[in-house]
Amino acid sequence: MNGSSDFENAKKKPLTQNLLTTEGLNNARSSISTPPSFDKIQVNVEVRFRGGAKRDQTSTDPTFGKWGQLWKRDVFLSEILDNSLVTSNVTWDKDNAQSLERNEVEFRWYGNKVFQPGTQNLTVGEVYNKYLTGDKASFYMPPEKVVRASKGPTMFLELCINKLAYNCRTAVNADSEVSLGPKSGARKRRHNQDRGESDQDWDDSDEPVRPLTSKRPRQFSTAISVEDTGEVEVMWADSTDITTTVEPALLHLTALATRATKTVHKLVIDGLLYVAKAFFDTGNGSVSIEDNATALEQEAVRLQQAQWFWKKFVTSAKEQRDPICQDIRVSDGFLICIVRNTLDELESVLPSHPSDTNKIGAASTVLLIEPHRTRSVVKFSGTLQHPHQTDKMGKTITAFAHFVHHTSSGEFIFVDIQGSPATINGRDGITLFDLMSHSVQGDSGVGDHGVDGIKSFVDQHWCDFLCTSLGLSLLATATESNE
Repeated sequence: MNGSSDFENAKKKPLTQNLLTTEGLNNARSSISTPPSFDKIQVNVEVRFRGGAKRDQTSTDPTFGKWGQLWKRDVFLSEILDNSLVTSNVTWDKDNAQSLERNEVEFRWYGNKVFQPGTQNLTVGEVYNKYLTGDKASFYMPPEKVVRASKGPTMFLELCINKLAYNCRTAVNADSEVSLGPKSGARKRRHNQDRGESDQDWDDSDEPVRPLTSKRPRQFSTAISVEDTGEVEVMWADSTDITTTVEPALLHLTALATRATKTVHKLVIDGLLYVAKAFFDTGNGSVSIEDNATALEQEAVRLQQAQWFWKKFVTSAKEQRDPICQDIRVSDGFLICIVRNTLDELESVLPSHPSDTNKIGAASTVLLIEPHRTRSVVKFSGTLQHPHQTDKMGKTITAFAHFVHHTSSGEFIFVDIQGSPATINGRDGITLFDLMSHSVQGDSGVGDHGVDGIKSFVDQHWCDFLCTSLGLSLLATATESNE
């Protein structure tokens, strides 16, 4: 896997020039434990409705009131959208049976002014500079009477609620409850079940980082080979191999995120900021370093498989002139092996054995490394739940899942599909990551429910015009097809 746009976009200004010196280590610790600027920006939010009676769309809705908060400049706007969704649902849920979901809301500027493409997934500081300084400020800045009371840099946003999208989704769920009877719950988004990776406990604390030494192949790429058939092979180089490098890295001991099965930590290599993932639960309680390495290798394989399938999917869509959403990509990822750490504290954070060996083997802790992204997550499916999607991106993801089932002859599917908002091809898109899978053999990784998992997708999938135009066959599990 060669360097790609995903890693290029992840590159930031080097946090340190030389990690091998005391000064270099101190500079790196300081750079990742404090924000790039102590300045904060006030973000004030009101609610506006899209859809429904026209009179309801001419102004913001006073029922929801207003709220505001100071945010660090390096926080992504998508994370503030998540926060605003939670806040608005407090009021929304008093009058509605189902909460709003993320694809039913978006930010607009004061006065119902829309964002330009490719700018909603920037950081708050970047958005402020782009819209409220320079030539654009005269258009996007609210009237003087609104701005007068603000102190310091302030953004005035409106949370636009798409009532048509909400009504469409809830109507589908209502129909499902009538037609499916006791199985109707399968249509609903139950993201917290079956080891779905949506549960997150983010920690912004500025814990000190710990230096360690990691081993990886050159060019920031694990030796992962993807054949034309989509088969993936992970190859660890021996410590004496000339293609292997040993480099210093800095790891945050406090988890950036805790999910259903993994912890996520900040990691700096060569002055570039990444996230490092390790398993703490694979379904059997405590996790040994061998279990962790196996599960992470399987996840790295899934990322490569997903990239391979996505490329085939896009090619097929172009040939059929299928109007899929193009602003989607699959995250890159590579594996590293910790060969020495400077403090015993690391052993209480990650699966490991105390060892100073430089040889990759049983005494080494493996980490899956991905580009640092926004912490905001959009869910499209669960491990055993495959809800109907109503927007173009959601329908594209659903058609992609069907395409994988079709291409693998019903032997393999991706599930628990989720992603982080990102700028793709200059537009607001999404980067998919942490995909899980079901296979006929039931051995593709954590959460693989085998044929039963594949059958849950077959039973719940809704084919639409994208599936039809792609020429995808009617769904059936591999065992059913062979009968």
